[in-house]
This record gives sequence, C-alpha cells and structure tokens, in this order.
Amino acid sequence: MKFKNLENAKGFFSPIFDGNKLPLKDWSKPNLTNEDAERIIAKEKEINQTHIVVSEDNELHYYADDYLAYEISHARRGQFYYLLCNVETLDISFLATTPDGSGCEVLMPDILIKWFSLGYLVL
Repeated sequence: MKFKNLENAKGFFSPIFDGNKLPLKDWSKPNLTNEDAERIIAKEKEINQTHIVVSEDNELHYYADDYLAYEISHARRGQFYYLLCNVETLDISFLATTPDGSGCEVLMPDILIKWFSLGYLVL
C-alpha cells in the first residue's frame, strides 16, 4: 500500500527531525542578543510542532532522511508504533520501536481504511 502522491502523504505524516540539530544548540554563540534568542526559541517551537523530533538513540532516527512518520500510539515500556512513508517510493511501512521491557500491542488504526476510501492510497 502506498500514497498516490507526496503532497497527500505530507498532509498526514510529519518529517523526522534529528534532535541534535535543534536551534537551541546555538545558545553557546558569543554575543547572543535577545532578538537572536527569541528567533532561536521561535524556530525550535515551530520544529517541535511540525516534526517528530528524535534523539540518536531512538530507532526512528535512522529513518529521518528518507521517511515521513505518523505516530499511531505508544504502549507501556516506552514502545512506540509508527506508520512510515518513504518519500521516494511513497510505500507505507510499520515500525514498532524496541521497548525497555516486555513488549505490548496496540490496534492498527482505522486511518489506513479512511485514507484508502478517500482515494489517497493505492495498493
């Protein structure tokens, strides 16, 4: 199953952003003005609202350049479930991150059926 076009995928999925590249890393610059600080804070807020921000130890980090992500849910023990969309092929895949204990499960969302019925997906 895949999206018909990238624009549709971007309407539902978020880019994955490397947390090490967040603008707050720029706090160490000398002579930082209040305007610079406000600009950095605004940019970071925008990134956090429009992207899924992950650290290097998050498995989603490995998909940052080639995939968009849609968070399905999370379960106890720190396990997260995502739908991923490859930005080149538009193929949809499923990712369950490694839990910090025994795994859990979540139900597959009805959103795939909705996207398919609305004509956003093809088999």
